[in-house]
Amino acid sequence: MLLLERIMSATSQTMEFRALVADDDKIVCRMVSYALTQEGFICNTATDGVHALALLNQKPYDLVMTDLHMPNKNGHSLAVELLEQEFRPVVMVHTAIKDPNLTRDMTLRGVDDISFKPTDYELLASKARGLAERRREKREGEDISPNKANLENKKNTNEMLPVKSNLTNGIRISPTKVYQHMSQLDTFFPLSHVPFDVYSLASRENVSVEELAQLIEQDEALTTEILNLANSDDSISESNETVDLEKAILLLGCQRIGELAIMSGAKLALTSCSAPWINCDLLWKRSLAASKTVRIIEKTQFTNSDGSAFLCALLHPIGRIILATLFPEEHRELTEHCQATGESLDLAEEAAFGLSYGQIAARFCSTWRIPATSRLPLEHLTRTFDEMISLPDPARQNIEIVKLSLLLSRIAMSLWEPCDIIDIPRRAVLNKLNMPSVQRTLGLIQEACIFESLPQPLQPDLESDQILPKIATLIEYISTAATTSDLLFPLLNSLGLNIHDQQLELAHLNLIDGVSLGNKHLREFIESQNLPDSVGIVRHYKDASLFKPGAAICLPTTVQKLFTFFTS
Repeated sequence: MLLLERIMSATSQTMEFRALVADDDKIVCRMVSYALTQEGFICNTATDGVHALALLNQKPYDLVMTDLHMPNKNGHSLAVELLEQEFRPVVMVHTAIKDPNLTRDMTLRGVDDISFKPTDYELLASKARGLAERRREKREGEDISPNKANLENKKNTNEMLPVKSNLTNGIRISPTKVYQHMSQLDTFFPLSHVPFDVYSLASRENVSVEELAQLIEQDEALTTEILNLANSDDSISESNETVDLEKAILLLGCQRIGELAIMSGAKLALTSCSAPWINCDLLWKRSLAASKTVRIIEKTQFTNSDGSAFLCALLHPIGRIILATLFPEEHRELTEHCQATGESLDLAEEAAFGLSYGQIAARFCSTWRIPATSRLPLEHLTRTFDEMISLPDPARQNIEIVKLSLLLSRIAMSLWEPCDIIDIPRRAVLNKLNMPSVQRTLGLIQEACIFESLPQPLQPDLESDQILPKIATLIEYISTAATTSDLLFPLLNSLGLNIHDQQLELAHLNLIDGVSLGNKHLREFIESQNLPDSVGIVRHYKDASLFKPGAAICLPTTVQKLFTFFTS
């Protein structure tokens, strides 16, 4: 099948929509989210109207489904506010309140659909999909994307909410155009299909060794790498025996062969990009470190791995390479804009192109017949850890492993860029994955990630090319968590901050860890410290109110915004 046919076929089957479900009933939220997920939606949940508006202020949504009876800000008020926006998502009301006057009022105001509980969730999700598809087709016909609409609609509904102004600097390209341009990848992005086909074939049960060897022989570099690795095995070296390709496959095993193949393809893809504003050497190191971290985390699990987390950790940056290759002027401008403003490049790409870099990487993988279940984590890379709560297991666990691997490998090896997002999972995520202590895990990653330099580095040496600024401010770190589970302190250390977890007499700043605690527990801790001029890093804008104005920063944030926070 031609590359364009592969891409368009995969697109029509798997194009996602983003939905926000607002309901104070957690069970209903999970039921609705699960049903929408089956229809291809990426779902986030909110517990009330204020929470929903905070999420809407952060990223675009194709659909908002809201209950009516909720605390703080009810669903009717939320719907009315959304309906007044010039560019709005599909608005569906899902309620148990059967009031004719209220139903008539919402219909006249323009609500797209009203459904009453008890619910046929499959029917509800199917209806939502149809409404979202119709709205997207209309927008693309009028050259309006949900991302552009989101930028037009964003207003600061609370002083504590983050302001996301001018995220894309006016750049907007529709997802349809992105998919159409992906058909030109063979011209701009020459890449052998053999490594990906080898990975796909090696993943099957009862694969023929002879068939696998014939496929590998089509790629000379891959063949040489496999033979060199097999012939370096201790048992082979001692017997002075030289193995052929089929024997090498039997010696290494199909899983190892598949991993070698995909690593070979990934390295070629990530280091052959000619975009000078992308640090290709760093991207490859991040990919390699993340994939090795996956293996470290998977050793703590009680079930066998299906390989999807390893694959996605290795290939996660390829979507960015594709965007930079197909839309060089737009992507360079977007990157420079994020570097100047401190915005997240991940979110800016998603807003500008209507697709995240992970979703584009997943589409690329689909063209090479990598199974949908294996590439699923790529689709969710830009979601926060908290946003993934609505996803069902085991898919959620694989996504969490990939995201945690990206975070831990960057902390362990200091592989940061200014526009990277900082998002720390809650302790429950680490507990569920049976993670050992944070320090022990970071040590294992450092032992595993001794990088080999590229033959001809495409970027200056990372030690001499200072990506992150230096901050001389002496910071005393006051943790609210046990040291075995504290991710914030090693993260700040990995950024090069002058931070110490011991009491300092001359500290310029007292930094309180507001990530490990929240709500009243954080308030009680702050009061017990008796440090009126302390600053904090917190999870929620409401927790920021426990500090003086401007003395707290909320996660998720970016590396550059964190540095700005400490310097200001």
